[in-house]
Amino acid sequence: MWRSLFRKECRLLATPAFFVALTASWFTLGWFLISGLLEYQAIAPKLAGLENRRGATETLLGSATQLLQWLMILWSIYFGARSLAGERLWHTDVLLRGVRGGAWRLLLTKTVVLLAALALLALPFWLFAAWLARSSAWDGALLLALMLAQIFVAGYAALLALTVSASQKQPLPASLLLALLWLLLWLLPVLTTTPPWAVEMLRWFSPFEHVALLYRGIASMQTLVFAAMHLLLFATLIPLFWNRNT
Repeated sequence: MWRSLFRKECRLLATPAFFVALTASWFTLGWFLISGLLEYQAIAPKLAGLENRRGATETLLGSATQLLQWLMILWSIYFGARSLAGERLWHTDVLLRGVRGGAWRLLLTKTVVLLAALALLALPFWLFAAWLARSSAWDGALLLALMLAQIFVAGYAALLALTVSASQKQPLPASLLLALLWLLLWLLPVLTTTPPWAVEMLRWFSPFEHVALLYRGIASMQTLVFAAMHLLLFATLIPLFWNRNT
């Protein structure tokens, strides 16, 4: 049954829109990386003799990771939010009714396939990093933090998208609602300026604040607590919404 579910999800995802989006995303990310490399090579002679691994890592990979973050978010809005809502639109959710563990297998399969699709976006990034590692020395700690940031964004985007998708019966409203939620999360740190405790609380609830720390090479306990709390929250809400509307 697992093999059939994975095959079904891969076929649902492998549409012309998916390959066009993947090609466009890879081209955009690759162009951005090459442009950054050319700019860095232009100033490299001025930095001759200086050992600045962190600066090289931030210049060549830091900005690209931020671009990759927004690509993952856009993908989650289109492909992720439509995932479970599409099952209801075409009434394919009824196929697993009465099957023991059918709902859990479906939800887990969709999560794994969506995460794999988001991870596929990062392929040019890591190929570029591996290729350039032959001639450049990366800051290992910062590179690890950038990898954690990508995992954090992919996981949060996928689970938030599936949560919204499970609560809706149509793909379009699911995508629109998810886009509004991302806008709200992005604006959380600036929604208020007083009192100070409210500002700090809103900043803590914004995933962008935690990702920004990882971009600077800071992996804090607060980010770990945030990730664990939201993992538990999404793991509770996704099956709850799905079973309620099925």
